[in-house]
Amino acid sequence: AMALASQARELDPSLPEPLLILGKCSQRIGDVDSAYQYFRTGFEMMSRSDPHFGRELCISCCQMGNWSEAVQIGESLVKMAEALQNSPLKAGLYS
Repeated sequence: AMALASQARELDPSLPEPLLILGKCSQRIGDVDSAYQYFRTGFEMMSRSDPHFGRELCISCCQMGNWSEAVQIGESLVKMAEALQNSPLKAGLYS
């Protein structure tokens, strides 16, 4: 999976999805520092608005003992969720 994601990243560095795969693979093999970098890059690429990258980045921060950053990211995820709760899109989907 890492080889394919790395190849996809080389072919199109603007795609964030390979970063998520690389980060998850890095976590599984215990390379928390690399996982953090992949998730941080993806989170920034997605303008800090992707809950998948945010969640994984928050987990990586906790694994590294970086509690203040984990709290900051967690708070931004809560704000994203609250914004979705009050969004016109949600109202249209559930009306």
